[in-house]
Amino acid sequence: MRKTMEGNNYIVSIDIGTDGKVRNLILKKGGDTTIEKALQQASTLWQFIPILKDGVPEARTVGIPIRVKAPAQQSAPQ
Repeated sequence: MRKTMEGNNYIVSIDIGTDGKVRNLILKKGGDTTIEKALQQASTLWQFIPILKDGVPEARTVGIPIRVKAPAQQSAPQ
């Protein structure tokens, strides 16, 4: 993710498929099309547990808040 996104908050709408993968992401609040594209790319790595109805997975559209955080620095082994 871009350095300028760190610490910022965004609201997105995502479609979660029956396999738990993100099918679509739309930025609802907090950025522009460049931010939306970066979040769409990141969403390809996300995995969710789908909602079950009568034991059968269902696709859903949900809104979620996202706060971008830099990855933790790993210290070198000594």
